[in-house]
Amino acid sequence: MALTLISTLIFAVLPAGWVEYPGSEIDSAEVIFYTQTLDADLCLRLCASNPVCSGANFNSHTGMCHFAQGHPRCRKLQPKSGSYFIAQQHCR
Repeated sequence: MALTLISTLIFAVLPAGWVEYPGSEIDSAEVIFYTQTLDADLCLRLCASNPVCSGANFNSHTGMCHFAQGHPRCRKLQPKSGSYFIAQQHCR
């Protein structure tokens, strides 16, 4: 299995059609659900298995996983150290 190294975290390969944005996070106003997973891969799997989740942000400092819904939500990406955003579509 190929791995992607992001900061000090290791993520499994993203599902087909998903893209990654290391060092970015979604605006908190776009969050529809959050949970503390402490594991970036679990955050990705939870979002990918949820039909309304179109993207997720994982924060390596807090272990928090935030889900976003819809598109083009990515337009509100903000730089954030320790954060990692994944989305089902490319952000523009």
